[in-house]
Amino acid sequence: MLVAAFFLHRSGLYKAACKVDYMTFLAILCPLNIFGGTNTAERIPSLFAILITIALILASIAIRSGKAGKVLYSISMTMAFFAVLSLELVRNLPKEWQINYGALTFNLKPFSFKHTGLFPEQAANWDWFSKLIKERTKKSDKPIKILNLFAYTGGATISAAAAGALVTHVDASKGMVQWAKENAASSQIPSDRIRWLVDDCQKFVEREIRRGNKYDGIIMDPPSYGRGPKGEIWKIEDSIYPFIELCEKLLSEDAIFMLINSYTTGL
Repeated sequence: MLVAAFFLHRSGLYKAACKVDYMTFLAILCPLNIFGGTNTAERIPSLFAILITIALILASIAIRSGKAGKVLYSISMTMAFFAVLSLELVRNLPKEWQINYGALTFNLKPFSFKHTGLFPEQAANWDWFSKLIKERTKKSDKPIKILNLFAYTGGATISAAAAGALVTHVDASKGMVQWAKENAASSQIPSDRIRWLVDDCQKFVEREIRRGNKYDGIIMDPPSYGRGPKGEIWKIEDSIYPFIELCEKLLSEDAIFMLINSYTTGL
């Protein structure tokens, strides 16, 4: 890095006061410091590295611009300050923490793919089907069976179970199913309310159809792309419509709802 800075200086690009050389060194070394972390939180902020680098280069240009560069210099320093502040906030995140939604408790963790284990905007769906489940339980003593497919860390599973349903939770990731179990335990959901399955969702649905099983509600949040536990490939643009038709066969005659959620655009 020192050699690179030397050649930048000798090339005439940064022939200015020593402040400019200082900015150059920082612009080169800051990204290295940011990317050098060993835990997940320290590997997250590639954006911060870019922002800081751009801010420092703008600052060096501003310094050489005299009075005309004062505004640019102020902007670049403000950008660098907030980038560093944001980076420190990310680095100081705990490895795991809990949040509450009503009587439910969820365990969150930061991941390099920008997930924390919960999509809070789904709370509107949880409230919606929980109300339907509670209304049905008042009218009938029959157990309400809910199937949650691509169930992730179990936000919908736990909400439905807390509302009084018997839930079958299916996800292809063993780690996600374990995480969902931890959320259920933290929310004090009775163990007999949820059946946990690590399985390919399509194959599971096909087996349930052959078995003649029915559900009063189905929840699904299919990914754009995924692999099952045995390497099965899921592509939402190819698979979603036939899959919905299969799932329809699992609905009971007096089914309460079928909820399909997707973040995939262009379907």
